Amino acid sequence: MERHRTKREWLKGTYPLYRTGVVLVAVWLICLIPVVAAGQGRFEITFGTVRIHSKNTKDLLNGSSNKLKGGLDLEHGTFTFQVPMSSLKGPNCPLMSVLLRAIKAEGKQEQYATFTGSILDKAELMTDGEQTVRIKGKMSINGVEQYTVMKVHLVSHNGELILDTELPASFDDYNIRLPLVPGRGRIDEVVVEISARLMPAPDVSMK
Repeated sequence: MERHRTKREWLKGTYPLYRTGVVLVAVWLICLIPVVAAGQGRFEITFGTVRIHSKNTKDLLNGSSNKLKGGLDLEHGTFTFQVPMSSLKGPNCPLMSVLLRAIKAEGKQEQYATFTGSILDKAELMTDGEQTVRIKGKMSINGVEQYTVMKVHLVSHNGELILDTELPASFDDYNIRLPLVPGRGRIDEVVVEISARLMPAPDVSMK
């Protein structure tokens, strides 16, 4: 006949299972934290770069900046960014200096390139994966606004987003005139490349 276990024996036998259960719950809660934060749908750029180069030959005009700031709001379907024009650097690229002087001549205050747009496609970024969405908005450079549509590649991993996009731009559209380059003509068409890492934005309501 089987002997009934005493209370001490029962506790001793179940404690390892209890301890394992507590550990699993704790791990689950820790993993849930970034998902809950990302579930708010607001991400901010923690590091980003902008590269600009002439469309056909990169050696004529080539510069970059790591001062990109902005954010992505999935709840409201918006994407915004800005970069100070003076932060663009182009080593061994005299035309980059000419470009910055041409923009600076328009005003005494710091000039920014800014973008404000709306996400046209549904972004599913609550789980790990990648997708391409279209974003339509206004690009402002040199005080001139132009509408543009960009295709943005997004990669979501562990609550973090990686964003990459490129779009063509014309200096003429923004009233920027660069001097003629002997044997090459005048540069007008350029390509703007944007890369950024985004993290869930802090919930200001909980501060």
